[in-house]
Amino acid sequence: MPNHQLSSQILDALDEHVALLAEDGTIVQVNAAWERFAQANGDPDLWLTGPGVNYLDVCRRGAQTGDQMAHATLVGLQAVLAGQQPSFQLEYHLRS
Repeated sequence: MPNHQLSSQILDALDEHVALLAEDGTIVQVNAAWERFAQANGDPDLWLTGPGVNYLDVCRRGAQTGDQMAHATLVGLQAVLAGQQPSFQLEYHLRS
């Protein structure tokens, strides 16, 4: 079994929403929980939150409109991508 397929199966087994980002913030891979959440909450085709999308840009746009969660996500992800912290995790409350 190729490593990519195995890593996809491991990620898909997690309940947490997981997105793997390239150094520039582009989403490389998402797990099944991330996909289900996006599809149920306004991004059914993963145009804003799927592979190939620069998630930093999405967060920047949200932060510019006053979305505090988008701002926190942007700051946390930038710190990880810059090597200033080893990981980033955010817990959020759903209204849907």
